[in-house]
Amino acid sequence: MKRLASLLLFCALSAGCASGPAHSHLLGLVLDGESGAPIELAEVRIEGAPGGPFTSDDEGYVVADAPSREAPYEVSVTAKGYAESVFEIVLQEHEHKQTIKLQPEE
Repeated sequence: MKRLASLLLFCALSAGCASGPAHSHLLGLVLDGESGAPIELAEVRIEGAPGGPFTSDDEGYVVADAPSREAPYEVSVTAKGYAESVFEIVLQEHEHKQTIKLQPEE
């Protein structure tokens, strides 16, 4: 019984240590700023967050993950034929929905 209790305590402590910081999800929709059409293959980068770039699907949707924090992240969005969009967002322990409208390059 003592061995089982020790094993359970070890597992609980290991899981707590391995979980790391909470993560947030940026649920983005990337659209053409003039026509409103979805933009496929747009790249979303979150400065200072691991992973990425994250790429939009054929309907313009992208899911980007980053550790939750109170300080804002700088987010840049690029796509071929469009001007870059840069904005700041605070990601805290939940999902954030963001519509991103890119303007065609001239």
